[in-house]
Order: sequence, then C-alpha cells, then structure tokens
Amino acid sequence: MPEEDIRKSKPMPTNCPERKNITMINNSTFSYQYLEIKENDFDEWVIDASSDSLFEALNEYTTVVEAKVNSVGNENFSTEHALPPEINDKTYHQELYANRISEIHGELHSRNEPVGYIAEGLISQCTEPLCSDLLYIDIESRSQVDLTKSGTIRYAHDATTEVICIAWAIGDAPIETWFSEDEKPFPEKIREHIDEGGKLIAWNSAFEKAMFDHVISKRHDCPAPSVENWRCAQAVSLTNGYSAKLEEAAKALNLPQQKLPTGKHLIKTYCAPNHQTEWEPGDKELMANYCKADVEAMRSMLPHFRQLTNDEWHEYTLTQRMNDRGIPVDLSFVGAAWELSQKLAKSADGKIEKLTDGLVLNAKGRKTRDEFINPRLSEEHRSLISNYSKGMAKLSFDKENRAALLLRDDLDPIVRRYLELVDEAGSSSLTKYCTILDTESDSCVHGALRFNGASTGRYTSQGLQIHNISKDCFPSEEVEQRVARVTGGSDMVDPGISLARLTRAAIYHPDGLYWVDLSGIESRVEPWLANDPDGERLLDVHRQGTDIYQVTAAEMFNKIVEKVSPDQRNAGKVAVLACGYGGGKSAIQIMAKKLGLVFSDGQARSIVKSWRRSNPWAVRLWAALEKAVQNAVRDPGVSYWAGRCEWYSEGAAYLWCKLPSGRLLAYPQPKWERHTWLGETKYGPSYQTTDRPKKGHPPVRRQLHRGILSNNITQAVAADLLRQAIVKAEDAGLDIRLSTPE
Repeated sequence: MPEEDIRKSKPMPTNCPERKNITMINNSTFSYQYLEIKENDFDEWVIDASSDSLFEALNEYTTVVEAKVNSVGNENFSTEHALPPEINDKTYHQELYANRISEIHGELHSRNEPVGYIAEGLISQCTEPLCSDLLYIDIESRSQVDLTKSGTIRYAHDATTEVICIAWAIGDAPIETWFSEDEKPFPEKIREHIDEGGKLIAWNSAFEKAMFDHVISKRHDCPAPSVENWRCAQAVSLTNGYSAKLEEAAKALNLPQQKLPTGKHLIKTYCAPNHQTEWEPGDKELMANYCKADVEAMRSMLPHFRQLTNDEWHEYTLTQRMNDRGIPVDLSFVGAAWELSQKLAKSADGKIEKLTDGLVLNAKGRKTRDEFINPRLSEEHRSLISNYSKGMAKLSFDKENRAALLLRDDLDPIVRRYLELVDEAGSSSLTKYCTILDTESDSCVHGALRFNGASTGRYTSQGLQIHNISKDCFPSEEVEQRVARVTGGSDMVDPGISLARLTRAAIYHPDGLYWVDLSGIESRVEPWLANDPDGERLLDVHRQGTDIYQVTAAEMFNKIVEKVSPDQRNAGKVAVLACGYGGGKSAIQIMAKKLGLVFSDGQARSIVKSWRRSNPWAVRLWAALEKAVQNAVRDPGVSYWAGRCEWYSEGAAYLWCKLPSGRLLAYPQPKWERHTWLGETKYGPSYQTTDRPKKGHPPVRRQLHRGILSNNITQAVAADLLRQAIVKAEDAGLDIRLSTPE
C-alpha cells in the first residue's frame, strides 16, 4: 500500500480529552537540563501545537524528544555541564524519556470516560444498537446432579433438577424475583414477552435456555423461547475481549455493580448435590439479592460493549443448534474402554512401584518421578523435554515429550520402561471416556462448543474438550477391528496406547459421519492478509496443488523442488508451521519436537533465517502490523492499515481491528507502557487480557508484538471462513454436529 494511503482520517471520538495542563513526572531534572528540555516543555508544546488532537501533539513532541535523545554521544552534541561518564550513555536518557512520555500518555488516557466503547466512526459500521426491550434473566436451581461434571443438558434432563428462583427485568425496569416454592403463578410478563417473540438475554444463556426447554416449560406452564430469540451476555463479553466469567468481567470493567460474594456459600448449601431444602434465617433474602445482583451486573455491563451484529447472532444461534443436536457417541465402546483403562492403570501402577523400588508409587507421581528420572537423563534429553516460561526452563513429561524421548536410541532402559508404563497406565486423553459417560444424554454429548470462546472469534470447547482429542489415531481400516476387540473384552498389544489412539472412535453414528477440512488454512490466510506480491506467489503454490513444504524447502536451501531431500522437506514443514507468526529458534525446536524431530540451536536459527529470507512478505507484514497498532494506540480516532486489516483506537477503552469480513477484534484497555520481549526492553502498546492473575496481583496485560498480532488476524480470518461454511451448510439442510478450528 502506498505511503500516502497508510493513514486514513476518521471522526475523532466525542470523549477525546481537551487541552489542559499536564502534571509532569520529574524523572531527572539533571537529564532535562542536559538535553536542553524543560520540565514543562510538553505543556508549552501543546499550547503552540498545530494539531487538532492532544494525542497528535504528544506524537509530535515525542518525535522532538527522541531526536534529542538520539543525539547523545554524537560528535556535534555538546553541553556546558560537567557530567559523569554514564550521562553520555544514550540508554540512560532513552529510559527516562520513554518513561516520561508513557506517563503522559497514560494520563491522557485516564481523562477518557469510564471503560466503554463509542458508537462512532469505524465502530458504528460494525455493530448493532442495544435492544431496549430485552428481558434480562438469571435462574438459580438445584439438583442431585453435579452441573460442573454433567454439563447443562444432562443436568436439565434430570428429574431432580428444579428451579429455586428467577430474577428478571425488561429493559430498564426494576428487577423482580420469583420463587417456585411460593406457589405463586409463573410471572405473566415473562410469558407474554415469550409469546410476543421478545428477546431474552442471560449470562451463558445456554443454561437458561436448557432450563426453559426441559424444566420450566414442562412444570410451570410457560412456553420455551425459540432458539433464535436467545441472546448471551457472556458471548458479548468474549467478543469484546473480556472474561467468560461474570465476576471477572465486572471487575475488569470496574463496574459499581459487582457479583455478590455470598454466592459460593448459597450455591454449595442450596444448589449442589446433597443440598438443603429448608432455608436458614435470612438466606432466602440473600439468594434473592444474589440473583438480582447478577441481573444488574449483566445489565450495567452491556452498554460498555459493542453489540453483536445480526450476522453474528445468527452464527451464535447455529452454535446453540449444534450443541442441542449433540455429538453422537458409541456408548458400548466408551463404557468398555473406560473399564479397561481403570484396570490398566491399577496394573501399571504396581509395575512402576516395583521398577522404581518403591520410590514412585503410581503413574501420576510427579515429585518422586523427577527424583527417579532426572539423574538418568543426559543434558540433550533434558533440552528435548524442556518447556520455557518467563525465561525459565521446566522439564515436562507430557505425551509429546514422552514420545520424543522414546524415539532416542541412547535413552536409559529403565527410563524407557518407566515411560512405557506411564503410557500403559493411560494418558490424560483416556479421561475423555469418563467425561463422555458423565455428560452424555440420548447417546450424544451436548453443549461442547463455546461461541467466540477465543478472542479471535474461533470456537473453543468445554466439558469434553473435543478440540484437543488426540490426533494420533489408527488408520480407518483398523479402527473397527480394534473397537470390536475392546467392546468384546479381547486382549490387545499395548492396550493403554491403543485406547488413547481410539478416543476419536468414540465419536460415532450408525449412519456414518462426514468430516470436511479446510486444508492448510493458516498457511493460506496469512500471506493473503499481507496483500503483498511475494505473498501472492506463495498462494499460487497452493492454487497449483503443489507440496508447500517441499517448495518452502527448495527456496530455503536454494534447490529445485525435485532435488529436495526428505530431511530438507521436514525442515520446510517445521518452518512453515513455526515461523509464520514471527517464531524464532525456540518455536522451531518446539514444532520439530511435535513432529518427532530434533534441531540444535544452530540448525534452528539457520531455518528461521532461511525461511524469512524466502518469505519477505511475512517480515513486511509483521513490521506493518506493529507500526499500525503503535500509531493507532498513540493516535485515537484515526485508522491505520496493515495488509488487509484496519486498526482503530478509542483511547483508554478499546483498540479495534477490522477484518476483511467486517468483523471486529477487540483489545480492551490499550496502553502505552514498558515491556520486554525477546530480551529487548522497550515501550509499546499493550492490552488487558482475560488471563486470571495471581491472588493479589493486578490484571494480566499482554504486549501487542508481531507474533500476537499476526497470529490473531490469521486465526480470526480462518474462523470467519469456518463460520461462513457452517452457515452455508445449515442453509443447505445439512445436519451439523461439530466444528473444530484445526
């Protein structure tokens, strides 16, 4: 895109801060004097600046400060002051002034309105107004079934499940409550609202929908709303980059109305299995207030969010239909597999105890396992199974790492046998058999999909966690025979490993199931998003149906495609899968490990260098993304482009990314602050995540670097394609049961 087209003016938000004097942070008066910049320099700059925006004035001021800082140590820089040697260190001044500018930027952001979005400019094109006659509702219930284990549909189907109370309000009306034990008629206003086709909204409305479908409509003379008339406040929160939990979202938004802390006691006492049926003094009123507080928190939260478009709500509705239909499962096989896995675990635990002379008692022991295994591993072995977090290496014996170790010829025989016994005892994937038995209803697992579960807009899975079922499975021609052996109780070779590789076979329908795949989707989407001639050349490889890994290897190693060796193709495959989002040496080694390969540090660096040299479109896209986001955060109200995506900030409320589909990605509460990435400390944009902080710590923030940005937009566009495919399949009358992002 030509330079003159990079910046595109938009109307400034109405809450853009007015020009006022700024309280400056005196980091170092001595340094100010040294660079001949006065402490109130920014105030004076604002008064004289020609910019219409205070943020633009800050950017102009920053440019001047950076120029003076960069002059430190140059021959033409002079000062009359006698200075200690460290003052000639450019880093000294860079840190002082970067911090100062960050403080100014933070103060400007703090002048905005409380966290919320502005329906102007880019945002007004991509959202729908908040419906004024929504029926806000929250249901509290009780059952002898554990909701956290059984899932919503199994819970609602159970005969012991009943409504305790309902809190509700239409629009801005006062919140009302109804208790089923009071023997009063079901609220007529709710019934009328449903009869008239009004919309209802709840937090995780799949629960309230299930309660209407299977409990209220059958016992309280009230029709169940149609699936099209349900709206979900949780889905709205996730779409806006906030938490799936009402309590956490309310805290992050700093709302005056929060979820009441009495809830945990009330739920445990009156809702969970083995609950009380008689109220303790004052608890019924507490339950009413708790239920009403949830409605008020949800209602007060929604104006701070952009609302979903009609197309997004249609996609949400289709998700609920898929969840209602459920994922069909083979219960006879699942039951036999779970019973066998329990026997295997008990047998393997005994063998492990004997192998380790009683040091390790079972396959789940971690501390004793490390004491037994670590001394028997070489440094190369440890490097192979090391996972890095915050720069610290930690050994991990997960399934992938165990498999990587077992491929080594130089592994200690005792360690090898121990790892084989752990696999024999059954990996964590075997617990999926138990989850299926706990959650199935009518030979189907319901409610497995969460709409917009990831911030990019792709589906996530809950309960059964269908998206992380092992990809390591038997060829289709072997599956039926192995399933029959499990169901019939026949002996098998390596039964624990076999059961783990058969978890996908649990998904079964007697009439058959069809699977459709969008092949190599991310390796196609990212170069398309770059809108770059070099990216188009890569897309041509896909269009021609050529092996992308072989072509990539040929470019990396400067060979013709036909001369690429198997090892070089493997390197090309690792590079395609690991380098696309700015991945470096560690990303290469992690991806290689998943494919059963090992690369030294030098080999990994060489692969990264070769891939980037042969894919300049990616390097240019990363740089454009970082520049666009930096400019957008520092210059609210103005759109900046990178490839095919548009970035726009609303000050302290949101950073938005408009995708080619028109859908918006949200980055809440963007700030300009100091961070360290890839060993380099600098200042840049960040946003508030939904990650749960440690107790007593502030909300978790994440820096918006090239890796996150390129990953997010690529996964988001891939999600758009998947969602549209589901819409078209549904329109064609297909019975869609499940979708997976990869």
